Amino acid sequence: MAEPDAVQTFETGLAEIRGTYAEALRAARSEPELRLINGRLVGPQGELTKLLKLMPKLPGEQRRELGQAANALKQEIQRTFDEVLESIHRGAREAELTGPPLDVTLPGRWQMPGRLHPISRVRNEVLDIFVSLGFDIADGPEVELYENCFDKLGFPPDHPATDEQDTFFIGAAGSVDAESVLLRTQTSTIQIR
Repeated sequence: MAEPDAVQTFETGLAEIRGTYAEALRAARSEPELRLINGRLVGPQGELTKLLKLMPKLPGEQRRELGQAANALKQEIQRTFDEVLESIHRGAREAELTGPPLDVTLPGRWQMPGRLHPISRVRNEVLDIFVSLGFDIADGPEVELYENCFDKLGFPPDHPATDEQDTFFIGAAGSVDAESVLLRTQTSTIQIR
């Protein structure tokens, strides 16, 4: 059902937008500001969009004429938006080109080469957590004397538990007994030191 005030409201709204849109868009100094103003005009909650929602209330004979006028205005707004956006981009390029040149002779920022492997970083974080809880971190050699691996820990020479652990003996240079040095079998050898 057509409302008599709808035509008046629609025409007044179009006239107001037509009178102010160009000035509002040209006042923008940056792309985000321009897009915000354009959104206020033709966005989902924009002034022109709100007017277009009045279309069903317009009388049939005027609906087509006013719809064409609204679409023409929308195209004008889009053309002006594109012009102003191009102008802003051109101004930014000119400012970049006329600004102080980049001095390529300046020394670069020194960065330490390489970085820790992610597993090493996680390991260090875990160690830091244990230190903060009051634990001590001890590190020792991977190759150990037989005496530290078994004798000082209370293993008798023929104890069956040594069978699985004493398999990787290393002949140490200058050692009299080739079976006196082996790979560390457990963490207790560090504690025995």
